[in-house]
Amino acid sequence: MRAQQSVAPFVQGNNIPLTVDNRLSERVLSGSNMDNWLDCLRKTFDDFDLSFDGGESSKHAMERVVHAIDDFVSTETTCNAVVTHGNLMILLLRHFDARFGFDEWARLSNPDVFLVSVDENEATVQRVWREVI
Repeated sequence: MRAQQSVAPFVQGNNIPLTVDNRLSERVLSGSNMDNWLDCLRKTFDDFDLSFDGGESSKHAMERVVHAIDDFVSTETTCNAVVTHGNLMILLLRHFDARFGFDEWARLSNPDVFLVSVDENEATVQRVWREVI
């Protein structure tokens, strides 16, 4: 919902259709509140199979977002914009570039924008968002 609210002024102002795909929904770390959620989140980047009660592992969340992206790129469109939450975005970027992890997530600005270019043999990831100071 927050991601949709973030992009709404842009899509409305440019008359761009918005398609909602629930596979891009925010990752749930746990089904209950965790006082140490930041430490727990870090652990899920160290152990991709780790999940907490009622939560989703990094591995499962990454598979979910990658399947959504695979569906997007299999369409006739040559350029897609994907709007999602920071944690899920970092997991997607990690799929393309193993250097992305917890520390990169912690350095995200909100919002943040990355360009992922995919050709037959490789993908490149480039941060394109520049904060206005």
